[in-house]
Amino acid sequence: MVDKDKIVNSNESSRGILDYGSTDGYDLMFHAGKSPELTLDAYKVRTLRSFTYIRTNKPVTNVWGEQRQSNLSLGEKFYVTNPNNNSAYDTSKFNASSIFDAYIPEILVYGRLLSPLERVKAETYLAIKYGFMLERSYIGSSDLLLWDITQNKTYNNRVTGLYRDDKSGLYQRQGTTSYEESPNYSYLALGSSYDNEDFYSLSNKNKLLMIERFPANTMKDGDYTLWGDNAADKTTVKSEEYLGMKLMSRKWLVETNMGGKTPVPEQMQWTASSNLQLTNNGYKLTLKKAANETQDATLVSSVPLPADEGHISFTLTAPLGQVLIKFGTQNASQTAGSNDYGIYINQNGEVYTVIQGNSLTPISTNRWLVIVKAGDRIRINKTKDYFIISSNGNASAQKNQPYSQIPINPQDKDKSFYVSAKINQASKNEVTLQDFRTGGFIDTGNRIELSYINGRASEFANYKDGQSYLLVDRSGTGNFKKEDTELYLSDEVDLLRSKITFNNVFFDPDFNGKDVFTFGYRETNLVAQTTKTDPTCTTSGQSLSDGKIHIDILRGDEAFDYQLIEKAGGTTLRSGAFFGKVFDINSLSQGDYTLKLKEVGGMNTVPTNPSLGYQTNSQYAITASTSGSQLETTCKSPQRMDR
Repeated sequence: MVDKDKIVNSNESSRGILDYGSTDGYDLMFHAGKSPELTLDAYKVRTLRSFTYIRTNKPVTNVWGEQRQSNLSLGEKFYVTNPNNNSAYDTSKFNASSIFDAYIPEILVYGRLLSPLERVKAETYLAIKYGFMLERSYIGSSDLLLWDITQNKTYNNRVTGLYRDDKSGLYQRQGTTSYEESPNYSYLALGSSYDNEDFYSLSNKNKLLMIERFPANTMKDGDYTLWGDNAADKTTVKSEEYLGMKLMSRKWLVETNMGGKTPVPEQMQWTASSNLQLTNNGYKLTLKKAANETQDATLVSSVPLPADEGHISFTLTAPLGQVLIKFGTQNASQTAGSNDYGIYINQNGEVYTVIQGNSLTPISTNRWLVIVKAGDRIRINKTKDYFIISSNGNASAQKNQPYSQIPINPQDKDKSFYVSAKINQASKNEVTLQDFRTGGFIDTGNRIELSYINGRASEFANYKDGQSYLLVDRSGTGNFKKEDTELYLSDEVDLLRSKITFNNVFFDPDFNGKDVFTFGYRETNLVAQTTKTDPTCTTSGQSLSDGKIHIDILRGDEAFDYQLIEKAGGTTLRSGAFFGKVFDINSLSQGDYTLKLKEVGGMNTVPTNPSLGYQTNSQYAITASTSGSQLETTCKSPQRMDR
């Protein structure tokens, strides 16, 4: 009998009681002073965990043998009359009238004892699949070390990830931790993996971090990407390395064997009609048809999907027009009886599913339940057997179709599927589809979501639209030096789920096996990085005036004003303006300086507090030692200066 804190063996076995926490392991429930977690809140974070029980029987030596039969009963009270109860129990040892009300997503039953290594492999499978932590290293079914708990001890918090392991049947292309922090714990309904507890929806708004392969991107057997964090706070601090930016204190280490890849968006080729205004920005497109155009504006992928899965997503703008988006034939128009599957949207925002090239006849049978509007993000995902439509991350069943997935006719499954878009000439106004993205053709990297809901990265709520960054330190050290760090600007915001999204992120392009990443935001339009060269010394120990401050403008509108101020007396030693993204302040002697930068256009001089002036500045202490080879620098925290 498996109880909350013990196992009660049958009277016949004479084994007595096994208390989980008495000699080894932990109680399932929280007990102050006995549980490994110091507080109830800490226990709630780690509620989901693996439970392993090993039971053996004496070998049967009887000539005729003896039938062995095991039965497992879940979710009911203990009944003496249960036909599966072949043994007697002392009911005074447990509450026979209660039911253990718990979430048990998976049980693995073996007919033999597992070796210690086999047990670790089984627990690794469960931990990655359900997003809980192990207190040991992670090992795949093929003896592949996925996460070394000793080597990565700084980041052994909330470890989870992506993994394909064909031996165990695990194909995890989306990962998020089950160890969510207060107040939205994962065991609550609000902590479900998917928003609205719908498998077809996007990740839950309360999940701080979600990483997935960009939709329709595949993984090979043995591919993995795991990550864990340093347990630091989710608040931010000002950065000396990136002026004008605040970085989150929490960092994540990524361990992966999927590196060595670099973004090549131009591999995706399209055929567009001459009247379609097509803007290509990396992996996303903007499609525009001019007003009063007399011909349909069309876009078709140059090649079909190489495999069964595909993805299309785009954002509607005002005014709406008549738009057809589909997987299927190379003809951008729908063809009755073909393998065309997708959606047709009219100028009123009514959506009709296209099934085998039919969407309008009869119109009532294919009408989707949702009315879309400008600003909505539409997604269509295709598998071998279905296609699924969603608006703003939520999938809804179509009329007369009880499920979100719409079946693809068996005779069409093995046909070639192109991606096409058509803006109908009947749309007299200018019609634009923004952020048009596809998946399934080429490697489009990973998709990362950061939640800014209260209790998560809430500081980012005011800087979500084009002001938030994902910083990836390719060295894997977590120092985020300029020469090692790649910045990804957020390019999608989900206001309904309070999520900031970073698309097409590639981990470990240098193939060193690891990256460290964090998030930051800029309070102003200007983001700059500075490096310094200390002045050298003469043989007699005299300091020369050959020091330098080098300025790299990472974001900002030209031109830029600068001031270099002597800290001790407040005297402005250098000032002026420069154009371009790079500038050097040369011929500096040793001393303490304050560097102030601003855009001439003043984009960053609109402070939240009217009494504050320059929003981006940094202090530098430039010194020279008596030795010409040992040079030292002290960098002090940036300070805002009064006007």
